[in-house]
Amino acid sequence: MAFLSHFANDIFISYARLNDEKPPDREKGWVTVFREKLEYEVSQRFERPGDIKIWRDKEEIGGSTFFNDALKENISNSGIFLALTSRGYLSKESYCPNELSWFYQKSKAESYGLKIGARSRLVNVLLQNISPDEWLPEMEGMGGFPFHNATRPDQIGHLSQPGDPFYEAQIVKLADELETTLRTFKTLAEVPETPERKPGFFKVFLAYTEGALSGTRDRVAEELQQKGVDVITNLPPPFASAPHEKAVTEELGKVGLSVHLLDDMPGNRIEGEPSKTYYQKQIELGVQNGKRQLICVPQTLDVDAISNQTHRDFVRQLESGRRQEATYRFIRETPPSRIAHDVLQEIESILQERNGPATQLAALLDIHEKDGDFAPELSRVFFKRNLRLLINPASDEPQENMTIFDEVRKGVSVLIIVLGHVTDLWASRRLNFALQVAVSSLKFCGIYTPPVDGSGTPRPIDLSVFQIPRVAFPVAFFYTPQMLAGLLDKYV
Repeated sequence: MAFLSHFANDIFISYARLNDEKPPDREKGWVTVFREKLEYEVSQRFERPGDIKIWRDKEEIGGSTFFNDALKENISNSGIFLALTSRGYLSKESYCPNELSWFYQKSKAESYGLKIGARSRLVNVLLQNISPDEWLPEMEGMGGFPFHNATRPDQIGHLSQPGDPFYEAQIVKLADELETTLRTFKTLAEVPETPERKPGFFKVFLAYTEGALSGTRDRVAEELQQKGVDVITNLPPPFASAPHEKAVTEELGKVGLSVHLLDDMPGNRIEGEPSKTYYQKQIELGVQNGKRQLICVPQTLDVDAISNQTHRDFVRQLESGRRQEATYRFIRETPPSRIAHDVLQEIESILQERNGPATQLAALLDIHEKDGDFAPELSRVFFKRNLRLLINPASDEPQENMTIFDEVRKGVSVLIIVLGHVTDLWASRRLNFALQVAVSSLKFCGIYTPPVDGSGTPRPIDLSVFQIPRVAFPVAFFYTPQMLAGLLDKYV
């Protein structure tokens, strides 16, 4: 079984036969040795022998020029594709471009997409110094892992050989990259599905909407009802202030979750209470009644561009997380099916918390693409302590990519945010966002501040930026993997 349980192969190696011909003085071809060394290096980073499945067409299925169904099947059942790029690979007589094109097209059609966070599932391993202008169209915008000794742009270069310091360093670097990609991919692909429930197992208040949002609300309600959730969508009426407040309060008392959809429009003002809109009032009533809430806005919403100042300030305050006793999450989504999915995951989280804390220990590593090189050194600390590691790839937007945290947090005991090449403000916002609704399973949260200038000293940070919310578990800064090990031993 592959590490990525949705696939038969974790990694597919695509190569030209020419590059695996045996030299007169060697017993094995270059690709054969490369595959053996890569499999060893990658497997050492995982828990058990055989965890990682690497496939290549060593039996020459169908011959050297025929791209057949057996190859297509193995490519389709692979999570990551390694293209060993050379002149032979790019040749018009080679079937390798067909392999790459097949993987590219099937990956784009999959729900995971071609990229896992900032990392591509298609990896370009350069056996020769070939200009990006000559790469296949599917490789556009990619980097590469050179395994040649060319030092000038006009050199094609020779293959670096096992034992050469450059070759050995590149194998380690490639293995580190593949480890991070595989673990991140596993997190994305294997978030537990919502279990089947009996009709009426949970009740949700789906708040009032107007205009374009009404269609979205209808779609969300339909998705939830198909999953057995009771959905309340009929308030208002009454439209008048006092009876509206009474009716909403009564319904909120019957539900386990309140869901609110907002966009750039403020909505209608309440009859008899013109200082408030129905959007604002229903959220405020949820806060007053201590109700768990999800507040959803479009992914593309530019808060600063909202023309109505009152509504702009209201949405900005909601997104900032400064809400005192409120227990809500603010998420950016677009497809109604994605909103419904998040609602169902929140329901499962609520049910899990009612039944007591999760028993399986896991750690979530929240890390920006700029700091991906720090993931392997932290991973080993978790694995030695039998903590299942989940990796949340992050972007420059602090609110993005938090869906993974929300979906797996039921089993997360440790949350680590990496503060390497990113700004203090970015890390602070990630921390506040992640801890908006602290869960009972969390035992420790850490901010990793590794040295980034080669001096070995921790990077300076501005502690005043970090306004850490009050939570029932320790939150600590650390700057070495050894310090993390000590903190885990103490708190977990």
